[in-house]
Amino acid sequence: MTFTKRFPSENKTVIANIVPIRDPFLNLRGFLMFMVEIEPEVKKDKKKSKKKKSIPKT
Repeated sequence: MTFTKRFPSENKTVIANIVPIRDPFLNLRGFLMFMVEIEPEVKKDKKKSKKKKSIPKT
């Protein structure tokens, strides 16, 4: 099973994978959960103005 949760306040998306585990010899049952955080895509602005820093004269 896979779940996706988005946190808009933190600008994060988390994907959780849950895998059922069963061991018939030891009579064990359980789940493994893997969580992966996805970095948000950063859109580059092509119209950024390049300003040169002026050096103050002393």
